[in-house]
Amino acid sequence: MRAVIQGIDTRQAWSRYMQGEDDRVDERLIRRVINTYRDELAAAARRHARPGTARLVLMDASRLPDATRVRPSLEEFALVRGLEDFSLEDQLAAFEEAWGAETEDRRQQSKRRRLVDRQLEALSWLEGLASRAPRADDPVEDWLAPALAQRVAAAGMPTLRSVADRIQAVGVRWWTTVPAVGPTKGARIVEWLRVHQQETGLALGPHAFAPIAHLGRAALQPVVPPATALRPLEKFVVPEVLRGRTGRFRAPPATCRISASDDLEAVAVWLQGRGRRMGGGEGAAPAEETRRAYRKEAERLLLWAVLAQGKALSSLDEEDCAAYVAFVRSPPPEWCGPRHHERWSPLWRPFEGPLRAAALQRCIAVLRALFRFLHDCGYLTHDPSGGLRPEGGGGVPDASTPSAAQPMALDVQQSSLMAPATPGLVRARRVAAWLQETDVQPGALARARCADLVPPAATDAADTPWRLRVQGERRGRRRAAQQDAMVEVPAALVAQLQSLLRTMGRPADPCDEVNAELPLIFDARDGRVVGLSREGVYKAIKRLLHHCSVGMPEPQRQALQAASPQRLRRHRAPAQAPSMNAAVAAANHLRA
Repeated sequence: MRAVIQGIDTRQAWSRYMQGEDDRVDERLIRRVINTYRDELAAAARRHARPGTARLVLMDASRLPDATRVRPSLEEFALVRGLEDFSLEDQLAAFEEAWGAETEDRRQQSKRRRLVDRQLEALSWLEGLASRAPRADDPVEDWLAPALAQRVAAAGMPTLRSVADRIQAVGVRWWTTVPAVGPTKGARIVEWLRVHQQETGLALGPHAFAPIAHLGRAALQPVVPPATALRPLEKFVVPEVLRGRTGRFRAPPATCRISASDDLEAVAVWLQGRGRRMGGGEGAAPAEETRRAYRKEAERLLLWAVLAQGKALSSLDEEDCAAYVAFVRSPPPEWCGPRHHERWSPLWRPFEGPLRAAALQRCIAVLRALFRFLHDCGYLTHDPSGGLRPEGGGGVPDASTPSAAQPMALDVQQSSLMAPATPGLVRARRVAAWLQETDVQPGALARARCADLVPPAATDAADTPWRLRVQGERRGRRRAAQQDAMVEVPAALVAQLQSLLRTMGRPADPCDEVNAELPLIFDARDGRVVGLSREGVYKAIKRLLHHCSVGMPEPQRQALQAASPQRLRRHRAPAQAPSMNAAVAAANHLRA
């Protein structure tokens, strides 16, 4: 830093004083390292209550005229510029234009010399200080540049520990919630934490340095260790006394018809049966999306029983079940978190907030099915699900039957025309159209490819629709699942897909070999075609519903924002749907 301040060429200074580093570096890296050193020196000065010194070391003396630059004589200047044959007045005018007035030039050079001398004195003072390593609970202002530290602290990360926690919880794109901080500044902070990991004790996982999609789920498992705390079911450690081996209503092992030694294993057997892909019959299992919904409800109940009630699942009675219903109506804040945090993240929570009426009915229906299964198979001697009653004591539909929620005020596909035509919302409209018109589940739509489309045969009538092959799909209110369900696809959706294929320079026929593995719902990114995942389908619908709800009265707005892709399937527009103009007029009426 002394060499940089004194004006030595930065690359020469790098080669001389950074010999242990890679010599194949560019000017951008050198400048970034210099700025980092300036930031750390300024932070050290601020820690010792020297804000003036902090501002001093951040100044760049190279922007002032160089005091070592030799001022030529008028004759030398005229000879170099080829002005020897010009008049003395012209030579003086050109000389002053190039070098400025002598007094001003000397003043600027003197100012640079004074700045360099003061900066060298500041370096000597800083060098004499006792070096202190960073600590986990240090404020970010002690180690980051002032403007950057202010933005990070304003985003809810006032200390180094809170920054590391956010990175661990979100991953490499942790900076997206910090205004005016992008990938470059975010990567600098991550690298600083990595370098000082031994001093701070703040370890970062591999997902802090690379996108999650490039790592795989196995690399994310160590991020959150198993514990007896708010953890997903696969990482929840149940104390031995609460595992249910000696639960209050635990049946003798000789009478149990499932292979389960404790409550966790019994729940796993129940979930495994709901995850099978079976064809036909009343006992056919729901699809994978429904299995996840079953796991969510069982997971919440088990966490509550152990952490809040201090009981094993097999020891719950009717009073406990009634207490659980009251709990899910208003769960504590520490049990709630945004839905988008995945199960590997420390920010994952079992609830988003209080359960609405429809969600509460689904919860009760699923838990009744769980207790009924455990009782029927001989694992429990008593079924406590009689205490699972919604407010008002109304009836609860069967777990396999979609809950009866209030119908949407408008057809989403039509009212979404009021939303801006951004690429994300245009894609979301396509997702909504496929869900409503084909009635497939969100996960099945995310897995569908162009090869799954079946065109009409040449001998079929002209109005014969296309069909979509969906494996293991359960449609509507039918209990029977099919191995290869065939659903009709309206001609408008096929025409839209053909238009998109032509825009991308692909064959317009979805059944062409080139398009065989192309997802039905995709996004073009940097010349690549990326299909939407099940979570992507969910997020697209939530974004669309949010835009559709803007300006609506509060009840309609809340109902629309609370709707899910499943609601979109179960409330399809009727065959005699209102015209487009009527839908738009209805939307305007609601907003008025």
